[in-house]
Amino acid sequence: MSALGAGTAADIDEPATAAVPAPAAADERQVLVERWAERHGIDAARRLAEAEDLADAVAAEITPDNTLDTYTKSWRVWERFCAATGLPASEGSRGSLVAFVTWMLREGQHNGRGYAPSSAGTHLAAAVVGLRERGATVSGDDQGEAREALEGLAVKLLKAGERRGRGQAVGADIDGLYAIARSCPDTLAGARDKALVLTGFHVMELVNAGHPAPLLIRDGRVVRQLESATTLPVGFGGEMPRIREHTLQQGDRVLCYTDGIVEERVNGGEQFGEERLIRCVNRLGEEPSQGLRADLRLLSRTLKWERSGRTSDDATLFMIEWHGGAADHLAVLD
Repeated sequence: MSALGAGTAADIDEPATAAVPAPAAADERQVLVERWAERHGIDAARRLAEAEDLADAVAAEITPDNTLDTYTKSWRVWERFCAATGLPASEGSRGSLVAFVTWMLREGQHNGRGYAPSSAGTHLAAAVVGLRERGATVSGDDQGEAREALEGLAVKLLKAGERRGRGQAVGADIDGLYAIARSCPDTLAGARDKALVLTGFHVMELVNAGHPAPLLIRDGRVVRQLESATTLPVGFGGEMPRIREHTLQQGDRVLCYTDGIVEERVNGGEQFGEERLIRCVNRLGEEPSQGLRADLRLLSRTLKWERSGRTSDDATLFMIEWHGGAADHLAVLD
């Protein structure tokens, strides 16, 4: 890939340093106090300034140490970027922020390798905080454009087969599944959660309470929607949801999603729609699978890219993959 270099399995942490003082913030506070004095008088301005001091103290008290440490480390990343490119560290323009995320993905780490997109996103957000604390003006639009650039480049990385980050979480074992299932309450919601945990059979029981029909994906393509009798969302009344059985083949995937995925308005005001979602799934299915987690992550980023980064409602994806084999031992619970 021309724009981005090779990835790495784990990001290297920035060395921790002391926080950099921000005299610009004090100057801004003084200007604000003078403005209050002109509008409301000296006594009111003093009381407002004391309230601001209290707000700052509360914010400092409730901000976790690891968050402050992240801000410090991310500012060091920003300074290294500015030193490498010759850009001033005190300015956060649209071009410099987009260049920042590109640099981080390409070569931002100390060893010359690129950061994982998730780490680059954290450094971008924290660097913007640092810029604003130091008196720089960073518009939301400029930050948003840098974020969109990051998402688009992350999709390209996944399509190129690069997998960056600290690796996958350890899979749950049988004892863990039993423990989770036993903890589910004896309610409709508990039955739903238990079914999700114990999905592993060739016949899948589906209960739908207000969500779009899931998509059955076979050999990388959507073959049909898994229709079932639906009712109002749980907690809003309506009829008791009815169970519908669907047969799965080995390797089948079931994509569940909330309506925020397909009802998001795109350019022109029309809804994103199920047809666009299916096209995205099928297009990505033409490429070799990188595993369930990586494929779902790629789909999530692709959908966000297709919708120009818009997410105004709950937009959740949940994918199930059936590997085959007997799982009768999971069906008997004490």
